[in-house]
Amino acid sequence: MENEILEREEKEKTPLEIVDGMLLEVLMSDEQVLFEGRVTELDGETMRLVDPAGGAVPPVEYGTEVKLRGTLPDDRIVVYHGTVLGSTSAMWKIGDLSNWYGWNRRDFYRQSVSVEGRVLRTKNANPGLTRHIDTKVACRLLDISGGGTLVACSKAVYGMGDQLSITDAHIIPGEKPFSFNCIIKRIERARFNNIYGCQFYGMDQKEQDRLVRAVFKLQVQERRDRADRE
Repeated sequence: MENEILEREEKEKTPLEIVDGMLLEVLMSDEQVLFEGRVTELDGETMRLVDPAGGAVPPVEYGTEVKLRGTLPDDRIVVYHGTVLGSTSAMWKIGDLSNWYGWNRRDFYRQSVSVEGRVLRTKNANPGLTRHIDTKVACRLLDISGGGTLVACSKAVYGMGDQLSITDAHIIPGEKPFSFNCIIKRIERARFNNIYGCQFYGMDQKEQDRLVRAVFKLQVQERRDRADRE
């Protein structure tokens, strides 16, 4: 389990050939180019992407996974993965940058959901900071992919690196619920909830495939519902 996490982190340390002023195309999960942006305020694995002409950028939800494609001066094409950490009408803040081919691309197929799950912290990364005994609490899954989930909890506070067990998540109504183990990689404090970006670990291939099929099924249903409304 820990070896898998360390292996992924080593891959993500590969130097990124991104520089301020560089143009990057933003591709969504259907491989369509959403817009082309200019890199500004590059800081390690975080940057801002703005419209080259100074105009508005498309709206986007926090936590959206994006594929970024650019061309280097020697005409080589580079492709990266990133996560939207914030946005305004003028820019996207993108973090968790990594080389596309060193990243688990199952994460890219992410679907918004609103599903309750039972959450228990199984390992505290900083045990000296808390003294209470962890108990299962009801939290809400806000999105899901083959590689992780975004969880909102109103009655529990966790920290970076904490490991969670999430059970009884009914992703598809009427089908067997899912249970996951995950490690917290991102935290956002909201007014009424604490929101955690949680990366799965230790999931066997059969269960991961079942999860990806469930995500695809939700995406197909969402497209059908959108087409019916239009």
